[in-house]
This record gives sequence, structure tokens and C-alpha cells, in this order.
Amino acid sequence: MKNLYFESVTTLTFDSPVVNHHFLLRSLPPSYGGQRIVSATLELRPGVSYTLSCDGFGNLNETGCIPFPHTEFCYAVRGRAILCEAERQRERLHPVFKYPSFYTQPSPEMREFLLSLDLRGNALSKAMKLVNAVSTYLTYTPGVTSTATTAAEAFAGRKGVCQDYAHVFLALARMAGIPARYANGLPLGEGQSHAWTEIYTDGMWIGVDPTRNRMVGEDYVRFCTGRDFQDCSLERGILFGSARQTQVTHTQVTEQ
Repeated sequence: MKNLYFESVTTLTFDSPVVNHHFLLRSLPPSYGGQRIVSATLELRPGVSYTLSCDGFGNLNETGCIPFPHTEFCYAVRGRAILCEAERQRERLHPVFKYPSFYTQPSPEMREFLLSLDLRGNALSKAMKLVNAVSTYLTYTPGVTSTATTAAEAFAGRKGVCQDYAHVFLALARMAGIPARYANGLPLGEGQSHAWTEIYTDGMWIGVDPTRNRMVGEDYVRFCTGRDFQDCSLERGILFGSARQTQVTHTQVTEQ
């Protein structure tokens, strides 16, 4: 069991004023079996109100609007979570996690790659072999992919960041008959938000991290899960204006 303090601050800056800024955030982590959120606060700047809801994947959504002109939007979440793997609970599997999604459509080259692997063993053993294969095949390279990059594109280029590692793993795992889903949140340490994956076996979801080539333990605070990045983006918005946008994010998770 671990008692973790988490903090994430994101600032969007516009080089000219924008108005009617409608936003959707997934910046508050939910409680579930194995993760208990003791406290969590969301601070917005400008200080507008927001509506809290829950989507079909169990993620918390914060939606609102900034109707007046502004050149900065900042959202900061701070809180405390207790992580305990022994408290994980069995869940029913939705079949959507068995099949390719928008970002995880496999290419012929990915099918050939999967056939070249020795995936004997149970689901977790197969998944960890895939985790190692993806971690070895791809080279972590920021700046060469974007949030629009698909698993097939990242696989062809053999480079990417955590989102790309997750998408490639999901495509391969689902082809191998292992139900799998995308997850993101904050790992222990300081830096940026992180994406990983979870596989379904023996009635429970188990986290595996193809970027770091390891299983996910009690040092990851999970914010969202879904079929792929499309279901789990931490921030989306529609606004009026011709401004260029820059974004700076800083995260920190420490053990109490």
C-alpha cells in the first residue's frame, strides 16, 4: 500500500485574446478498486465554474466555458491517493476492448511482427513478452510523432513517445487475443503525464507499461482509461480566435 501526493499544473497561453473557450478536462482521478482518492481539488484560472460528470469508461469529465477574452488558461489538480493492489476488484469485460480502435488498427507489418514472437503461456506472460518486444522495437524519441499518430504509423517509423508505445502494444495485444485498454495518469516522480496500458485477465485489469518495460504497481495514479488516446485526452477545447497556443505542463507524485 502506498500513500501518494499528486500534483499536475497545465498552462495554455495564447498570443492574442480568445473568447467562448469551451473546455473538457479529465484532470480529476476517480476512485476504483485498488485506487482510493482521499482528496482532490481542481483550480481553474480564469476562475470559472465547471460541471463534473462521468463518462461510459468511468472517467471524470470537467466541462465549462470561458466566455470573455483571455490569453491564458490554467488548470491545476492536487490531491492524495492510496494505492493498494490487494484491493483490486473483479470487473466485467466490455467486448470493445477486444477489437481494434481508431488509433490501433494494425498494419500487415504488425501482423508479421506478431507472428514472429513466441507467445506461449498465460495472458499475463504473453502480455509481458509483448511489452518487452514493443519496448525493444521502438526508440523513445520526443517530437517525431503527435497526438494524431496511429499505432501503424509509429510502428513503421519505429520511434515515438509513451502514447505511441501504448497504441502499438494495444494493437498487438488485441490481435493476440488479449483484451487491452489505454490508461494514462501520473507515475511516481516529476515531469509529465504518462500513458500505459492494462490487460484483462482472470476477471481483473492489470497494468503493464510498454514504455518502461515493466508491470504497473502502486506508484501510478490513474486518471483515465479507454480504447485509445481518443477516449483519454486530458484536455480538449473549442474556442474563437486566431491565436497561436503554447502549452506547459508540470507534474509531481511523491510518496507520503
